[in-house]
Amino acid sequence: GPTGPLELSPEMGRPFSRRSSAQAQGMLSRLVDSPQGMIRLSRSQIELLSHAAEPRMRAQGAMAMDLGTEDLVILGILSRNRPMGVVTMGRHDGTFSEAECELLRDVAIMAGTLLDNFRLAAAQRNMTVALQTHLLPPLPVVPGLVLTARYAPADSVVDVGGDWYDVFSPRRGVTSLVIGDTTGHDIDSATRMAE
Repeated sequence: GPTGPLELSPEMGRPFSRRSSAQAQGMLSRLVDSPQGMIRLSRSQIELLSHAAEPRMRAQGAMAMDLGTEDLVILGILSRNRPMGVVTMGRHDGTFSEAECELLRDVAIMAGTLLDNFRLAAAQRNMTVALQTHLLPPLPVVPGLVLTARYAPADSVVDVGGDWYDVFSPRRGVTSLVIGDTTGHDIDSATRMAE
């Protein structure tokens, strides 16, 4: 069989992304230059893939051949136009219809959107936790008292709240403790806490 690198056919169309794929391996590296983040391979193209020079691509092709795949659809999961992974679907009993391919494209787009949303939510949570942690005051040293504070937001999912506390000594022999709560469990509540 052929031993050279897999060449994708010209009918695959124009690139959807110009970002570097230097860190991508296997078929993920090919998805960067494929239209709509999709590669579709027939049985003969899968056989070519099983003889590719790149070890991951060769392994992917060999696995598809072993499974008796006749039609292979590989879709990129994109997060802000960066390839994050692939969804690979194969059929051994015919070929995918255009409607099925469109549905698979939608699934890959939704997966990318979910990844984006997860990353944005994690970034907002990290920023809010950092803001909130820095806004909470250090406890003063008060003779005769042992002061300890533990911040535990009610919302364990985001681990952030608008609660706050402060301890201060307005005059000798008097210690004041203040505990407050603002509405919400996000960056807005942490900002209101600062106010």
